[in-house]
Amino acid sequence: TQLQCDQASNCEVGQASGDCYNMGEVPAWEAAEAVSSIFDVGSTVTSFGCTNTEAGNNVLEGTTTKYICDRDNLLEEPTGLMITPSHLRSSTAVGMRVYAHNNCPDCDPVSYLFEGRADSGSNWVQISQGDLPWKEATTFPRNSVLGRDISSSYTSGDSSLEF
Repeated sequence: TQLQCDQASNCEVGQASGDCYNMGEVPAWEAAEAVSSIFDVGSTVTSFGCTNTEAGNNVLEGTTTKYICDRDNLLEEPTGLMITPSHLRSSTAVGMRVYAHNNCPDCDPVSYLFEGRADSGSNWVQISQGDLPWKEATTFPRNSVLGRDISSSYTSGDSSLEF
Protein backbone atom coordinates (compact mmCIF):
# COMPACT_ATOMS: atom_id res chain seq x y z
CA THR A 1 0.00 0.00 0.00
CA GLN A 2 1.04 3.62 -0.32
CA LEU A 3 1.31 3.93 3.48
CA GLN A 4 3.70 0.97 3.62
CA CYS A 5 5.72 2.42 0.76
CA ASP A 6 5.89 5.82 2.48
CA GLN A 7 7.16 4.17 5.68
CA ALA A 8 9.82 2.04 3.97
CA SER A 9 13.22 3.64 3.40
CA ASN A 10 13.89 1.74 0.16
CA CYS A 11 10.61 2.52 -1.67
CA GLU A 12 9.00 5.39 -3.49
CA VAL A 13 5.47 5.93 -4.79
CA GLY A 14 4.72 6.45 -8.47
CA GLN A 15 3.00 9.82 -8.86
CA ALA A 16 0.56 8.71 -11.57
CA SER A 17 -0.52 5.26 -10.33
CA GLY A 18 0.24 5.36 -6.62
CA ASP A 19 2.10 2.05 -6.98
CA CYS A 20 5.13 1.31 -4.82
CA TYR A 21 8.56 0.83 -6.47
CA ASN A 22 12.05 0.10 -5.24
CA MET A 23 14.03 3.30 -4.76
CA GLY A 24 15.32 4.55 -8.13
CA GLU A 25 13.13 2.17 -10.19
CA VAL A 26 10.08 4.36 -10.78
CA PRO A 27 9.28 4.33 -14.53
CA ALA A 28 9.52 7.70 -16.28
CA TRP A 29 5.78 7.74 -17.05
CA GLU A 30 5.06 7.69 -13.30
CA ALA A 31 6.68 11.11 -12.94
CA ALA A 32 3.84 12.71 -14.86
CA GLU A 33 1.56 14.79 -12.70
CA ALA A 34 -2.12 13.82 -12.66
CA VAL A 35 -4.28 16.17 -14.73
CA SER A 36 -8.03 16.71 -15.03
CA SER A 37 -7.99 15.75 -18.71
CA ILE A 38 -5.62 13.81 -20.94
CA PHE A 39 -6.76 16.08 -23.77
CA ASP A 40 -5.06 19.43 -24.10
CA VAL A 41 -6.27 22.62 -25.78
CA GLY A 42 -4.58 21.71 -29.07
CA SER A 43 -6.14 18.23 -29.28
CA THR A 44 -7.60 17.23 -32.64
CA VAL A 45 -11.31 16.35 -32.48
CA THR A 46 -12.81 14.40 -35.37
CA SER A 47 -16.47 13.43 -35.38
CA PHE A 48 -18.07 10.74 -37.52
CA GLY A 49 -21.70 10.01 -38.25
CA CYS A 50 -22.56 13.73 -38.19
CA THR A 51 -23.36 16.01 -41.11
CA ASN A 52 -21.92 19.10 -39.41
CA THR A 53 -18.14 19.23 -39.53
CA GLU A 54 -17.25 22.16 -37.29
CA ALA A 55 -13.85 21.42 -35.77
CA GLY A 56 -14.18 20.53 -32.12
CA ASN A 57 -17.71 21.85 -31.78
CA ASN A 58 -17.40 22.50 -28.01
CA VAL A 59 -16.15 19.01 -27.14
CA LEU A 60 -13.11 20.01 -25.08
CA GLU A 61 -13.61 23.65 -24.25
CA GLY A 62 -14.28 22.97 -20.55
CA THR A 63 -17.78 24.40 -20.24
CA THR A 64 -21.35 23.09 -20.33
CA THR A 65 -21.80 24.47 -23.86
CA LYS A 66 -23.28 21.57 -25.78
CA TYR A 67 -21.66 19.49 -28.49
CA ILE A 68 -23.94 19.17 -31.51
CA CYS A 69 -23.96 16.22 -33.90
CA ASP A 70 -26.47 16.76 -36.71
CA ARG A 71 -27.61 13.27 -37.72
CA ASP A 72 -30.01 14.18 -40.56
CA ASN A 73 -30.22 11.18 -42.92
CA LEU A 74 -27.58 9.32 -40.85
CA LEU A 75 -29.71 7.77 -38.10
CA GLU A 76 -28.58 4.21 -38.93
CA GLU A 77 -24.88 5.16 -39.02
CA PRO A 78 -22.62 4.87 -35.97
CA THR A 79 -21.61 8.19 -34.49
CA GLY A 80 -18.75 9.26 -32.30
CA LEU A 81 -15.64 11.26 -31.67
CA MET A 82 -11.97 10.56 -32.14
CA ILE A 83 -9.79 12.81 -29.99
CA THR A 84 -6.02 12.93 -30.38
CA PRO A 85 -4.02 14.92 -27.82
CA SER A 86 -1.54 17.31 -29.44
CA HIS A 87 1.16 16.36 -26.90
CA LEU A 88 1.23 12.79 -28.37
CA ARG A 89 2.45 11.37 -25.05
CA SER A 90 1.19 8.09 -23.69
CA SER A 91 -1.67 8.71 -21.30
CA THR A 92 -3.78 6.60 -19.01
CA ALA A 93 -7.45 7.50 -18.81
CA VAL A 94 -8.98 6.45 -15.50
CA GLY A 95 -12.43 7.93 -16.00
CA MET A 96 -14.73 9.75 -18.35
CA ARG A 97 -17.37 12.40 -17.69
CA VAL A 98 -20.30 12.97 -20.02
CA TYR A 99 -22.98 15.54 -19.25
CA ALA A 100 -26.60 15.17 -20.36
CA HIS A 101 -28.07 17.67 -22.86
CA ASN A 102 -29.66 20.66 -21.16
CA ASN A 103 -33.16 20.37 -22.66
CA CYS A 104 -33.40 17.53 -25.18
CA PRO A 105 -33.45 13.99 -23.74
CA ASP A 106 -33.62 12.54 -27.27
CA CYS A 107 -30.32 14.29 -28.04
CA ASP A 108 -28.36 12.62 -25.23
CA PRO A 109 -25.74 10.01 -25.99
CA VAL A 110 -26.95 6.81 -24.31
CA SER A 111 -23.92 4.53 -24.51
CA TYR A 112 -20.20 4.71 -25.05
CA LEU A 113 -17.31 2.70 -26.44
CA PHE A 114 -13.88 3.78 -25.21
CA GLU A 115 -10.88 2.52 -27.18
CA GLY A 116 -7.16 3.09 -26.97
CA ARG A 117 -3.85 1.79 -28.23
CA ALA A 118 -0.33 1.46 -26.93
CA ASP A 119 1.22 3.54 -29.74
CA SER A 120 0.38 4.84 -33.21
CA GLY A 121 1.39 1.53 -34.81
CA SER A 122 -0.81 -0.64 -32.60
CA ASN A 123 -4.36 -1.79 -33.21
CA TRP A 124 -7.17 -0.09 -31.30
CA VAL A 125 -8.53 -2.16 -28.42
CA GLN A 126 -11.67 -1.79 -26.35
CA ILE A 127 -11.00 -0.38 -22.89
CA SER A 128 -14.58 0.05 -21.72
CA GLN A 129 -18.12 0.01 -23.08
CA GLY A 130 -21.49 0.58 -21.48
CA ASP A 131 -24.69 2.53 -21.09
CA LEU A 132 -24.78 6.01 -19.61
CA PRO A 133 -26.95 6.45 -16.50
CA TRP A 134 -29.78 8.23 -18.28
CA LYS A 135 -30.36 5.59 -20.97
CA GLU A 136 -33.29 3.96 -19.16
CA ALA A 137 -34.18 6.85 -16.83
CA THR A 138 -37.52 8.59 -17.29
CA THR A 139 -36.20 11.71 -15.55
CA PHE A 140 -32.64 12.81 -15.07
CA PRO A 141 -31.04 16.00 -13.73
CA ARG A 142 -30.00 18.32 -16.53
CA ASN A 143 -27.43 21.08 -16.64
CA SER A 144 -29.59 24.09 -17.32
CA VAL A 145 -26.89 26.75 -17.69
CA LEU A 146 -25.05 26.62 -21.00
CA GLY A 147 -21.49 27.90 -21.07
CA ARG A 148 -20.81 27.40 -17.35
CA ASP A 149 -17.17 26.56 -16.63
CA ILE A 150 -16.62 22.98 -15.50
CA SER A 151 -14.25 22.90 -12.56
CA SER A 152 -13.04 19.30 -12.48
CA SER A 153 -9.95 17.77 -11.01
CA TYR A 154 -8.18 14.48 -11.53
CA THR A 155 -10.03 12.94 -8.59
CA SER A 156 -13.50 14.45 -8.80
CA GLY A 157 -16.05 16.08 -11.06
CA ASP A 158 -17.49 19.54 -10.60
CA SER A 159 -19.72 19.21 -7.53
CA SER A 160 -21.93 22.07 -8.72
CA LEU A 161 -23.01 20.02 -11.77
CA GLU A 162 -24.75 16.70 -12.29
CA PHE A 163 -22.67 14.11 -14.14
